[in-house]
Amino acid sequence: MQGPCKAFPPMTKPVLLTSAPVSLISNRDFKLPEDGWMQLFAYRDIPNSPIENPDGTEVPVTQVIDRQAADVVLSAFRAQAAKPNFGGVLVDVDHFSLDPSKESKAAAWIEELQPRDDGVWFKGRITNSGRPLLEGGDYRFISPVFEFPRRAYRTGERVRPIGLHSAGLTNDPRIKGGVPLSNRDGNPAGATEQNKTTMKEVNKLLGLAEDASEGSAVAAIQVILNRATQAEGSVTSLTKQRDTLLAAQVESDLEVYKEVITNRDDVKAQLLANREGTLKVLAALKKPATTTTTTITNRGNAKPPGGKEASAGDEVKRQAEEARAQRIANRATEIQREKSANGRAYPYSQAFADAERAEPAV
Repeated sequence: MQGPCKAFPPMTKPVLLTSAPVSLISNRDFKLPEDGWMQLFAYRDIPNSPIENPDGTEVPVTQVIDRQAADVVLSAFRAQAAKPNFGGVLVDVDHFSLDPSKESKAAAWIEELQPRDDGVWFKGRITNSGRPLLEGGDYRFISPVFEFPRRAYRTGERVRPIGLHSAGLTNDPRIKGGVPLSNRDGNPAGATEQNKTTMKEVNKLLGLAEDASEGSAVAAIQVILNRATQAEGSVTSLTKQRDTLLAAQVESDLEVYKEVITNRDDVKAQLLANREGTLKVLAALKKPATTTTTTITNRGNAKPPGGKEASAGDEVKRQAEEARAQRIANRATEIQREKSANGRAYPYSQAFADAERAEPAV
C-alpha cells in the first residue's frame, strides 16, 4: 500500500513514505519461518511516490530502494538500536500508527536487520495479537515506512531513504513482489527440493554419492583446488625453464647471424617473439661462405684448362638476391604490424610468407 507522506510540524523531523510491500506468508498453512528471518523490503525503484514539501504541496518522486539506500537505513537503525532501552521498530497494522485517530497496536517489533543480495531482512518479536493475524492468514504482506530528509523535492526526482520509521502489515500492496518469507533461507516454495536436486548433481560431478553431505562436497572441492594450485605451480616452473632455454638459443642465433644484424636489440626481440620466422629471414640475408679454389693450369701456356673466372653477372645476381631478401624482411615487419589487432600479434612467419609471395623472383 502506497500511502501519502506524513508531515510533522517540527521542521527537523523527517518526511515519511510507505514503500512497496513484500509477501510475509506464502504457503497454504501460513507457517512462519523457523529461523525467524523475514524479508522487510526488496531492492527496486518505486515511481510516482507522493512526497510532501515543507510548503505543504505534494510532488511525485521515485523512491530508490537499492543497496546504497539499504546501507544508510541500516546504519541509522544500528545507531538507534545502540541507545539504551531500545525496544525495536514498530510493526503495526495497515500503518494505523501514522493516523492519530486510529490505534497503534503492535503486531511485531523489529530487533535485527540484515542486508542480503535480494533486499533487507528482519528478525524480531511477534506480539500475542500479531501472531494470529499472521499464522491465521489475515495479513500476508508487510510494508516499510521510510524516513526522508525534510526539504523541497522536484517532480520525478530520485530519492533514497535515510532511515526506517516503522512497518505495517497490509493486504493491499501497490507493488507486489519480494521473496516469500515463510521458507527457510528466503527460498520460494519448492526451492528446498530444488536445492536438494542441485546438490545431487554437484555430488555426482565430484564423484560422490548423491546423498553425500555438504561437508564431503566441500572437502572434495578443496582437493580439486589444491591440485589446481599444484598444477599452476608446475606450469609456472616449466614456463621459466622454457624462457631460460629460449634466451640461450636466441643468444646463439645472434652470434651466428651477427654479420647481417644491424640492430641487435630489435632482432633479439623478434627472435624471442617468433624464433622460427625470424631465423628464416636471417638465413635469407646471410652471405654464403667464400670458397677458396686452386686453378689447375696447363704446363705449356699456364692458362686455366677450358675454364673461366666468375663473371660479373654472378656477382650482380647475388647482390640482387640479397636486396630481395632485405625487402622481404622489411615488408614482413610492415605486414605483421598492419595485421596485428586486439592485442594479438600476426605470426611473423606468415607475414614473411606473404611478403615473399608478393616480391618478384630475381
